[in-house]
Amino acid sequence: FCRANPMHLHSYRLQNFRRLRDVTIELASDISIFVGSNNSGKTSATQAIMMFLSGAKDRFTLFDFSSYTWRQLTVAEELQIQPRDIADAYRLQINKDQWLFYRSLTPCTRRTVMGLHLNTEFYAGRFCSSDGQFESIVEVNPDE
Repeated sequence: FCRANPMHLHSYRLQNFRRLRDVTIELASDISIFVGSNNSGKTSATQAIMMFLSGAKDRFTLFDFSSYTWRQLTVAEELQIQPRDIADAYRLQINKDQWLFYRSLTPCTRRTVMGLHLNTEFYAGRFCSSDGQFESIVEVNPDE
């Protein structure tokens, strides 16, 4: 019977996870206790490490990522900026990955966001900042 040496996690860092914008958590060698006021991130810090260490990484959702990483974008149609009740778009950045989400709230027509021309009800794609290209992940087109 061979007993392995236990591994000790000294610290971990969370960026843009729920309300935690950029936090490094130092852990003691025996026990660590989180103390803080309500809505300071104690539960988020605990749940993030528990989800990661338990292998539940697939349980993270888009809603776990902070609104600090969401940016509302301008949508244009025939060179005219469209109001948010016509079409809406957001860029989500997670570390170096950038995602584009677009939703038409009226009948579809050709609209432009971040230089991408769309004629869809919904679009989700990855943006490559090095070459300015988009990788389409999901497109929902209107019934013809």
